[in-house]
Amino acid sequence: KFAAQRARAHGLPTARPLIVIMLATILREIDAGIAIFIAVATAILLKECAEAVAGSAGAGDRGSLGIAALLLVSSAGRISARRAARAATPKPVLAVDLDEVCCGYLPAFCKFSNAVHGTSVEAADFHSYMFWEVAG
Repeated sequence: KFAAQRARAHGLPTARPLIVIMLATILREIDAGIAIFIAVATAILLKECAEAVAGSAGAGDRGSLGIAALLLVSSAGRISARRAARAATPKPVLAVDLDEVCCGYLPAFCKFSNAVHGTSVEAADFHSYMFWEVAG
């Protein structure tokens, strides 16, 4: 908390939003390799933030930032590949048989048919679900 206050006082970004974004990504899309890449990149970026807050001459080292960027880009590529593979796999479909199993369709159909078409059918008249076979 103190480091974040000092970073803001000096106009430097804090690492917290970056960490939250990384953790959200890790929880949704990771495998072990991606987790290692993101953890190492996070450690490097936290080190750079701490050095910047402390006013260290080594803060913002291009080598460290380059490695962190490479690790994050590699992670993003692996995450994208995993998403594409998942999208190519069809998702299972759950079918629910509603008519006359979960709810009474025939009474509602009879009421509709009688009101719209002037018929006088009742649920007891149905011996088939091929409605044209039922005289009304």
